[in-house]
Amino acid sequence: MNKNISLSEFIKSKNDKFLRFADLFCQQISNEELICALAQKDLEKLAKVFNLVFERIEKTEKITENNKLDELIKAISSEGDE
Repeated sequence: MNKNISLSEFIKSKNDKFLRFADLFCQQISNEELICALAQKDLEKLAKVFNLVFERIEKTEKITENNKLDELIKAISSEGDE
């Protein structure tokens, strides 16, 4: 017999899996080899992933478009320093 549960109950019951997925996602999104391989294979998918990440950051931290651009410019600028 299936029991209907609320969304918050479902999220609480799967919290550990969500956190493991988030950890894995963060590790993979910072994996330079993986990002380079994806960029060579399918740049459009990579752009969609980064777009989703920026959208999520904007929703959670209320970052403006200028702040995102500033952060991207800083990241690219520091990339050349390494």
